[in-house]
Amino acid sequence: MPISERSKNYSEVQVLQQKRFKETLSMMRLFKPAITVGFKSSSSSLNSFNRAMQVNAPALIGDYPNYIWDYSAIKLSEGEQSPIYVESCESTITKVIDVSWSDNADSGSEFSLNSDSISFFCLSEEKGQVIVKNKAVVRESLSASIALPQAFVGDSIHVWAFVNGSSNGYVSNSTYLGTVTLA
Repeated sequence: MPISERSKNYSEVQVLQQKRFKETLSMMRLFKPAITVGFKSSSSSLNSFNRAMQVNAPALIGDYPNYIWDYSAIKLSEGEQSPIYVESCESTITKVIDVSWSDNADSGSEFSLNSDSISFFCLSEEKGQVIVKNKAVVRESLSASIALPQAFVGDSIHVWAFVNGSSNGYVSNSTYLGTVTLA
């Protein structure tokens, strides 16, 4: 029913819940390419986007209008693959974020292989944009250099990654790599 046709006003609690939902929805829309892949094999009965909304709602903390995101709590995928164990995430070369991780293909999951690919997701808070580097490198490379647009230089970039199975379509839980200022 359209809001204009309601015979009763929303309560303050309902209005605050709608604002929290809208804020979460806005953030999840930025990550839609990740969510489509990252939550498709979820055991939940929800579709991938609704599951991401459910999982990420607690990452929005505070009270209206002073919401803040706990970026480390944002999840872009959930799955059976072993995640990467990041050793470093930094930007020392102009327009590039360098990431390195340790070899863990043989630990934790029977589904994890050295040929699995790694996808990266880079959010510029200042721009409100996400750059997706889907299946950028394979797990066994142990490092990646992620090139970003010139317009992002000087921005705070939040970085996430998840593993895409090379033969089975499974993904790992996403890993928050931290925040870097793009050189």
